[in-house]
Amino acid sequence: MTDEEYNLFGGFAFGIHLISNAQDLAQIGKDKKPIRINGTLSANQIFAQSIGILNRRPSYNYFLSGNVNIGIYGWSIPLSYTFSNQQSQFQQPFNQFGATPYYKWVKIFAGYSSMSFSNYTMNNHVFLGGGIQLTPGIFRFSAMYGRLNRAIKEDTTSSILPFYERMGMAFKIGIGKDKNSFDVVFLRAQDNISSIPEPLKQLILPGENVIISFLGSKSITKWVTLSGKYATSGYTNDIRSHATDQTNKQIGMQLPSLVNRSSTSVSNSYNIKLQYTKDGFTLGAGFERIDPEYKTMGAYFFNNDFENITANAGKTFLKGKLNINGSVGSQRSNLKGDKISGMSRNIYSINLSYYQVQYLTSIARIQIFNLFPVSEINLITLLLIRHKILCDSIA
Repeated sequence: MTDEEYNLFGGFAFGIHLISNAQDLAQIGKDKKPIRINGTLSANQIFAQSIGILNRRPSYNYFLSGNVNIGIYGWSIPLSYTFSNQQSQFQQPFNQFGATPYYKWVKIFAGYSSMSFSNYTMNNHVFLGGGIQLTPGIFRFSAMYGRLNRAIKEDTTSSILPFYERMGMAFKIGIGKDKNSFDVVFLRAQDNISSIPEPLKQLILPGENVIISFLGSKSITKWVTLSGKYATSGYTNDIRSHATDQTNKQIGMQLPSLVNRSSTSVSNSYNIKLQYTKDGFTLGAGFERIDPEYKTMGAYFFNNDFENITANAGKTFLKGKLNINGSVGSQRSNLKGDKISGMSRNIYSINLSYYQVQYLTSIARIQIFNLFPVSEINLITLLLIRHKILCDSIA
């Protein structure tokens, strides 16, 4: 980021879309308050200070954001805005229509929707299509199919990047509840090579992604729980590359429906946590590793090539109104050692949240980063004040 981008700049963004919150069909005609209005107002302040090197970010930033949600018989019209002293781009209003009706343990997703199966697979990516969620007792099943990205033709007169239409499907099946559960997730997404003419100016490649993931948790004792996630992702950068009969040796199984090509790579991600919880006190430890080339088409942003080891502790006070949590950990990147440089750092954080009154919660966060081999202490203090205003009206 250049120095010019650090200039204080007022920015304003506004968006509108029409979706449907989960609409209980059993309550149609019974709801005494068919029209509801609620919203939130948040103020965020960030103070940053570096010791040993030049500041990499402004010493002070503020963010003001809020939203108002108008609900009519389960349909929602959310309005939101963000204002800050950082430079931001104005986004034109857009319209998206979707519905999420449910009846008892059956929920339907139609139109523009988002679903989350796990953070390594399908993770709240908006799609245009359909989905279903079934939760009969200890069993559960979720599935979706639809368009993840629309086609964008190349325009040589503008800087807008072209994009192939991307279609995807995913499902999740599991058993168990709370601290004893097991789930399997499958995701498959592919770009439609015929959705746009081959770009002449911009180099984009039509890709394909297949992921299989396993999630589980087990209550070891009344207060101790062990949980874990594992995912294997096969990602083809260019589906036009030639196919190969060789099985990728990085995994001990062949990913279903994945055609191995010369541009295909298979990577893994792991996450395991051990947590002790009793009488408002928590103590835990965790390990997470994401391979350098791990990717998923089911998320907008995804970090890879890092390994984390963390320990955390927390306690609630004042009948749950005050929460204090702290963590310490180490993180390193360049796991294969094939890059010019990598990063290793220790991370310390303290989080305090206080539930003051019904509509006001204050959160303070302090984070300290100690980077190696460069000696740096980067102290960031984040103060978040959130005020939630809720009002109901009857049509």
